[in-house]
Amino acid sequence: KEEASKSFKNGDYLASLQKYGDIKEKEKDAPDTPQTEAKIAESKNLLVAEELLARAEKAKGEGDWFAVKALLEGADAATNSSFKNYEQAAALYLEAANKVSALEKKIEAELAKFRQEAADEKARRENAEEVVTEAKGEVMQVKQKLEMTIREKEMTAAELQTATSQKNVAVEEAARERLLKFLNELELYANMLTRAD
Repeated sequence: KEEASKSFKNGDYLASLQKYGDIKEKEKDAPDTPQTEAKIAESKNLLVAEELLARAEKAKGEGDWFAVKALLEGADAATNSSFKNYEQAAALYLEAANKVSALEKKIEAELAKFRQEAADEKARRENAEEVVTEAKGEVMQVKQKLEMTIREKEMTAAELQTATSQKNVAVEEAARERLLKFLNELELYANMLTRAD
């Protein structure tokens, strides 16, 4: 037990796990077996903690602070003070948590900016749609007025043509009447001249 405990304290969790496993096999029915089982479980957890810390260090080297935080958050490496690299793991977790927090704030600020841009763009689009709708309405009114003006011009042109036609008929009638009057007067003078002879 002493060797297993020494290995555990020195941070050799694999050796500690093996030695506590051997002790458990030898003392299957001993009264302190639960304590041995607890040490086996803790050795396993701290062995996993070593691997998690190594992965977290690798993720730190790659600048993946989200992975560092995810690996160490709630892990024995950063929460169990018996872990040989507890201080290193806790410091790394705090650094990752701070960096992630800063990144989350930056991301949230960017998202807020994009949301605002989207809202502004939506407002501009809706305003443009209103302007287009108003312009379409104005175009329709102008088109209707133009059509009415064309109809009025056509009616005026028809009335003018009718009036011109009536005038021409009246002028022709007046010319014919003058011609008839002239012919009548000429005949009258011719008759007077023939009687006067």
